[in-house]
Amino acid sequence: SNFELPPQPDRPKTGRWFEGESASAGFADQLRANDPDLLTLCLVPPKKFDPPDVLEICDGLEHNTVCYELLASGHPLSNDSCRRLAQMLRTNKTLRTLSLGDSSLGDQAGLLFEGLAENTSITSLDVEHKGLTVDAGKKLAKALIARKSLGAPQMETLRLSRNAKCSEALAELAGAPAPRELLLCEAGLDEKHAAHVGRWAFAGVEDLDLRGNPRLGADGVEAFLAALLPASSSAAPPPLRRLR
Repeated sequence: SNFELPPQPDRPKTGRWFEGESASAGFADQLRANDPDLLTLCLVPPKKFDPPDVLEICDGLEHNTVCYELLASGHPLSNDSCRRLAQMLRTNKTLRTLSLGDSSLGDQAGLLFEGLAENTSITSLDVEHKGLTVDAGKKLAKALIARKSLGAPQMETLRLSRNAKCSEALAELAGAPAPRELLLCEAGLDEKHAAHVGRWAFAGVEDLDLRGNPRLGADGVEAFLAALLPASSSAAPPPLRRLR
């Protein structure tokens, strides 16, 4: 005979993972209280990060000195939400890792980068597959330059993969401070972008990921290497240690 489990009592799913509507309010309370247990804040779907949630979390993060990681990618962001997040970035001195928005972010990322320009704590920025435009890429370059003038440390990781339009801002980005790890996978790179990538890598990139850019071709690789490698034997060698 078939074995059957006896009827099980209904157990409501509780906890902030399931109670999406109350998650941000609860986390915001912890942030305002500087709860030492809340070191990383993960609000990826199915958790909510709607405009009211953004306000709650930003209010909590503004003067928090404990939480070092905000992971809230996978959610569309309104202009007002981007402005509020940017204002939080201008004030917060503790966050080191930031991941926000979804593929619809596009030009709105520029609003976030205006806040990043005045932030000196972020060292890991994930804007992969966020629909970044050329203008957004140029604003990111300006932000990286501005924050260096404020004494910000070198960016440890910058994820720019899967933002094909943003590749047209590489001339500007190559003039910005380089991150230690730069990811440009499936970024629509071709020969005309190669020298810019090489220049940026020469400025301080130690780990570079260029996978998924078949249009670079042999000429692109040659242009990349020409920009990366010093022209004279007396020049300092490039810092690049890993190339994928």
